[in-house]
Amino acid sequence: MVPRILIVDDHLPTRRVLARLVARKGWTIDEAADVHGALAALDARPDYAILDLILPDGGGERIAAEIAARGLPTRVVICTGLCVPDQLAAAEAMAPGRVLTKPIKLDDLLAALNLPKPTPPGPIAIPLPG
Repeated sequence: MVPRILIVDDHLPTRRVLARLVARKGWTIDEAADVHGALAALDARPDYAILDLILPDGGGERIAAEIAARGLPTRVVICTGLCVPDQLAAAEAMAPGRVLTKPIKLDDLLAALNLPKPTPPGPIAIPLPG
């Protein structure tokens, strides 16, 4: 069975770069730009979810809470541009598989998803929007 991954980020370029990175693994990819779209995408029972914390209609913690409430075995990785210690601590309290701060290195993302490291050209970083 091909793994399914849900990528939730309101910044379209970031979401598309993440999708391209994991598409190289042959995964089925679902994308959402907000909490509402992500909650609907949970019906597909993703194996993995990459969640941004700040979304236009709420936060990634709502999605993580719904994953837990539904009893889904989805491995959650939080990817955020937040660097404030209190907010990072709150993200860690959601008990995701990992919290990554942007810019995200490919090796770190693959490690968070428990995937093998890529062959060269090696890690790339995803820049924060200006």
